[in-house]
Amino acid sequence: AAGELASALHAAETRQKAVAEQFVPALQVLLEHSTLEDSTNSGSKSTHHKGRMDDMDTDADTASSSGAGGSVRRILIGSPDAAIKVVKQMIAGSQAKAQQQHQHEQGRKPQKQDASQDAATAVAVWKLVDALWGIPDLAVSVSGDGVATAASIGRHRAQIRAQRPHVQDMYRRRMLSQWLSGVTSASSDPSVATTPPDSKNADSEAVLAEVFNLLATNNIQRACACAVQNNDHRLALLIAQASGPQKTRQLLREQLREWRAQGADKFISANRLKIYALLAGCLVWPEGPEEPGQSVCEGLDWRRALSVHLWFGCAAGQPVTAALEMYRDSFLSKVPALTAAGVAGLQKQTTVKPAACPPHPPYWDPSSSSKRSSGRGPALSVSEARAADGAPLDICYHLLRLYSGNSLSLLHALLPESATPHTMDLRLSWHLYQVLVALGHARLSSAREEQLNVGFAAQLEQAGLWEWAVFVLMHIAEAGTREAAVRAVLQRRSVSLGKSARQAHAQALLTERLAVPEAWLHEAAATHAALLHSQAGAEELAEELLAAGKWNEAHSVVLQRLAAELVLGRAVERLGHFVTELARDGRSDLIEDWENGGKIYVDFYSAMQMLDHMLNNQDSMSMADVQQLCQLMQDLSGRVHLLPNTSPNHRLCQAEMSSKLANALLVLSEANEQGGPLKVLDALRSLPLAGNYRLQHLSRLTEAYLLELESQ
Repeated sequence: AAGELASALHAAETRQKAVAEQFVPALQVLLEHSTLEDSTNSGSKSTHHKGRMDDMDTDADTASSSGAGGSVRRILIGSPDAAIKVVKQMIAGSQAKAQQQHQHEQGRKPQKQDASQDAATAVAVWKLVDALWGIPDLAVSVSGDGVATAASIGRHRAQIRAQRPHVQDMYRRRMLSQWLSGVTSASSDPSVATTPPDSKNADSEAVLAEVFNLLATNNIQRACACAVQNNDHRLALLIAQASGPQKTRQLLREQLREWRAQGADKFISANRLKIYALLAGCLVWPEGPEEPGQSVCEGLDWRRALSVHLWFGCAAGQPVTAALEMYRDSFLSKVPALTAAGVAGLQKQTTVKPAACPPHPPYWDPSSSSKRSSGRGPALSVSEARAADGAPLDICYHLLRLYSGNSLSLLHALLPESATPHTMDLRLSWHLYQVLVALGHARLSSAREEQLNVGFAAQLEQAGLWEWAVFVLMHIAEAGTREAAVRAVLQRRSVSLGKSARQAHAQALLTERLAVPEAWLHEAAATHAALLHSQAGAEELAEELLAAGKWNEAHSVVLQRLAAELVLGRAVERLGHFVTELARDGRSDLIEDWENGGKIYVDFYSAMQMLDHMLNNQDSMSMADVQQLCQLMQDLSGRVHLLPNTSPNHRLCQAEMSSKLANALLVLSEANEQGGPLKVLDALRSLPLAGNYRLQHLSRLTEAYLLELESQ
């Protein structure tokens, strides 16, 4: 049984470690570059510290010392420069994770490779953010070290902002072109094999398909080499001029029109015409709204289709937004196209279909387009929210639309279904939103923002990472909502603080790094302890309430659940610890009915301490000390009956305290001056003693009085 338990614990630790590896690295990157808003600013706008999280020790001390009345401040990425460095580290981390997942999932069925696909999507998204708003020329490692320092990032951003708008547009076009080259090369059609160099058939469909595939990924040099290797030198010359002046495209378009007018195009391979049309910038050929033609984007995924529009459809001086709008028009428009029979020249059969593939996410299976998932957010046109077939649109497309000025695209970019088939996975959405906010390019409504924070926090809490859920909830703008959400997580999860390395680490993160008031954690632990119906649970509850600064609640626990048990269990020292803590530093002034509760136990504990000290040091005991202690006990005797007596244990506690006081008074009367036994008589009358105990003490008191008379 012990072996099975150890095995189960080891398996649980392994699962927890695996879950942490999925979530924690990215969260740590954000934490490293985040700052807390000033405590004087409790609104939705944030004023950040100049320092980073390394400077939060004093913040944590301040929050902890504020007691139960403390608060949590909002936390955000500190600056646009910090956001760019976050993007750099996200790229490096996502690439490492994608490579690791790819190696792990090699040989598995495609439907079992979700993690690898999600990691690849994350790499593409962060690289696109860097291309559109960051500084792709700078590099950084996973740990944040490397070329990109804060100073270099700020310097490069200033240089970019100082350029004319057209120069900035061309810079972003160049960066997007590099991004498209990367993602399209990675997703090139694997079915297209490179033609062997000794192939002599220049019209081979395989050769032409390979050339077109290389052009669609902007690999001009390899496309030229492929044409030359297959003795198609004229095509190679045209390809070499693909990135040249517009005049070349105009001449090639005129040649296509002349071939069309003379009917010569019937004798030219369809794939060759497709390449010529691409080089001419004719994305649908033949041209004309009614004439059936062939789109050069047919069979291409949306990223390569967008690449074709950017590299061949737009002029070299046009910005990213022009290519995006051209591509959007293509996948939203319908063009007449020849069927397979029509292309072969057998008959004039046509159909109507989009000129380009809609921007589906990589995971989307067109064959499953009949399975619709309900949209979220406000009602939108199909072109904004989804493709015509009802499929979600790719997160990268939404980011491009956001860059073009469509702020509504942010809402859809943050939907999990735009990046992953797991519709409850908000990891990428939440991190992306924090970066975009820090860069100053996007903002959701307060309700949507809160929904995103709460949703991702729930995902983390479900995974067992409740301390990181608190970190996420601290991004909520409204102070009251933020505090309530953080307290709710602590109440559910923060138990047995410091009892394990895991809990100790979580507590350190919350109090030292996030400046969560330590009193809140003790309140949460007290809630857990309140459910334990034992003396140990009551003592833990009292300790946590004291640490949380809940004096009235702690006083109530001591009176109702602890005091009687400790007195009857001969643990007066332990009782003294609790009541003296409540009496310190004016705390008792804030406690209801202190004089008839905790104050009695404080005096009882003090009296017992003084009595023990006197009995152990009789030689140094003075008559003044005896009289002082006797007076304290006589006063205490008249108040013991005020303690709670709602249970048998409470009544036994009163009897036990009364018996101890009576015995002590009798001992003191023997050492007191004449008349001592008579002074004790009034105290005995007021003590709530049982009948037999009262008779016993009166008998002893009578004997003491008779001895006093005889001595006279």
